[in-house]
Amino acid sequence: MILKFTFKLKQQATSSDIAVYRILEEFFPRNKRKSTPSKKELCGEKFAKLRKEIIKHGIKPQVLKKLLNDCNIYNITKSDSIEISEKTVAFLRNNKNMINSALNQVITEYLEKINFSPNITVCLKEKTPRSTLSSKLFKKIIGLQNSCCFYCKKVNTKFAQEHLIPFNFVRDTQAYNIVASCINCNGTKNDKLPNEEFLKELLDRNNKFQELVPYGYSQEMMKNLYKNCWTEYHGNKNKLWKP
Repeated sequence: MILKFTFKLKQQATSSDIAVYRILEEFFPRNKRKSTPSKKELCGEKFAKLRKEIIKHGIKPQVLKKLLNDCNIYNITKSDSIEISEKTVAFLRNNKNMINSALNQVITEYLEKINFSPNITVCLKEKTPRSTLSSKLFKKIIGLQNSCCFYCKKVNTKFAQEHLIPFNFVRDTQAYNIVASCINCNGTKNDKLPNEEFLKELLDRNNKFQELVPYGYSQEMMKNLYKNCWTEYHGNKNKLWKP
């Protein structure tokens, strides 16, 4: 759920939606969805029906049976449920961190084949705190903008550190992608991708002030990030954001 709703990562190599997506949309309609439940919440009684629907329709029966040949850790009791022994549950609990790391590595390798999103390993973590630039560096960025909002160009005194290419796509905070935005623009832009004119403006800024970019940065890299975000995260059928 987090990978689909928060990061919009593709989890299938085909163009058509997988059954799990359909089931998730039924339980969490886009127009009514306020937030994504955590893993702990999804394991509770409230979402028992959702779990049964995913087991029944989202996982092909032949796949479940085939897995039994590799690791005998569960029994298929009905079409909508599986049964795991207490011994297996205890083992999973005791080795939770190691198993999570191994699973995340396998999932990352698969997702990287069908997505252009950067930092996919970070996306697999339940919570990823946002880092911020130092106040000294951010003041320099504000100065470069003459204390005006990067988007609406109005003079202001309060600014937010705004990721031009949305944080939920890049999952990183680097000066070359940070602009000083007024509170209003920061709130209305949210996690949208801004119009291409702002990318060009950012590229010009970074080109003039090399201290804002690390070794390995290039305009081509930034353009590719923007293009991939437009296609995979923002959606190239959606309008780009403008103040």
